[in-house]
Amino acid sequence: MSGLSHIGIWGRTRGGKTTKAKEKIAGVPRVLVVDPDDEFQGIVDERLEIAGTDRAAFLPMIQYMAARWGGVFRLAIYPADGVDGAEFIDTLGGVIKELQDPYNNNFEGFELCILVDEIADFFPNRQHVAPKFWTLIRRGLKRGVFIIGTSQRMAEVGISFRSNCATDYYYPLQTTTDIDEALKRLGREYQPTLRQLNNHQFLMRGLDGQVTPGENPPQ
Repeated sequence: MSGLSHIGIWGRTRGGKTTKAKEKIAGVPRVLVVDPDDEFQGIVDERLEIAGTDRAAFLPMIQYMAARWGGVFRLAIYPADGVDGAEFIDTLGGVIKELQDPYNNNFEGFELCILVDEIADFFPNRQHVAPKFWTLIRRGLKRGVFIIGTSQRMAEVGISFRSNCATDYYYPLQTTTDIDEALKRLGREYQPTLRQLNNHQFLMRGLDGQVTPGENPPQ
C-alpha cells in the first residue's frame, strides 16, 4: 500500500457513513476497529472487550495481533461499560505507536488501519485530550498507521484529527453546527448541495481541495 492518509467520514444516523467505512477497509490486510456499537459484525473476525484503560487491559488485543502480525487480521475492540472513552483511545494510541515504531519509514507489508467508529466519543473537541492518540495522528503515517474516523457529530470531533484528514466524505448532516464545520472545508458555495443530500449520497473532498459528489452502491 502507498499514499497512506487519514480519512474522515461524517454524517447522520443511517446516512451511509458505515457503508463507506466498510468499503474503505475492504482491501486492507491489517485492520483494527474501535467498534462500540457492534456496527462491523460480519466484517471483523473477532470482537474483544477492553475492561480498563491501562496497558494491561489491552493485552488480549496485543496477543491477538501478535499471533497474526505478518498476515491478515480484522479485529474489533470496544471499551467495557464505565471505561472512559478518551482514556481508552489514549492508551490505544500509545500501544499502537509502540508496536509500529520498528517500522518507522520502512513499513511496507506492515500497514495498519485503525477505524474509530463514532470518534467524537473517544477524541472529542477539547484541549489536551488523549495526547498519545494525538501523537499517533501526527506521526503514525510514517509508521504505516492510518486512521479512519466516523461520526454523526463532526463538530464534536477533535479538530486536530479533522485537520489532518487528507480525504473527507460528507453525508447528510443533522445539525447546523455540523453543516457549518463541513462548509469550512468544502466552501460556502456547497451549502445548497450539502443540505440537499439524501441518505447514501456524499460530497468527497480530497487533499487537493477538489470536491466530488458520489453515492454509495446499492446494498
